[in-house]
Amino acid sequence: MRQIDLKGLARHSYCGYGFAPDEQLRPGAADRAAFHPSRILKKMSKLDDAIQRFNGSLDRLEAAINRQGQRLEAAQKLQGEIDTLQDDRSAMAEELDEIKSEARRLNELNERASETLSNAIEGIREVLAEA
Repeated sequence: MRQIDLKGLARHSYCGYGFAPDEQLRPGAADRAAFHPSRILKKMSKLDDAIQRFNGSLDRLEAAINRQGQRLEAAQKLQGEIDTLQDDRSAMAEELDEIKSEARRLNELNERASETLSNAIEGIREVLAEA
């Protein structure tokens, strides 16, 4: 909290009129009451309180902006991980398609070989049956 020189306030009349401290004003009774040191102190105290609230608000705003920045960085990092996972998924899907194609080809070869063996076995049985 700022220290205010009450004697200086009583001796000098700033009053907000732009007068230098050594210039004298002769205010009326109402003006003297309005600019009484105790009233000035109350107003200064209110101003100090307002400044403290304002600074607190600025601090909270800055903290919120920092948190938002951290959330943005985290979101960007997650998006990067998602992109990597999608690329991996695409590569695995292609590999799976190739494996399925190879499995179909091998299955067809297996069926042909099975048919050929079956025909050979049938031919051997016919030869044995004739003998």
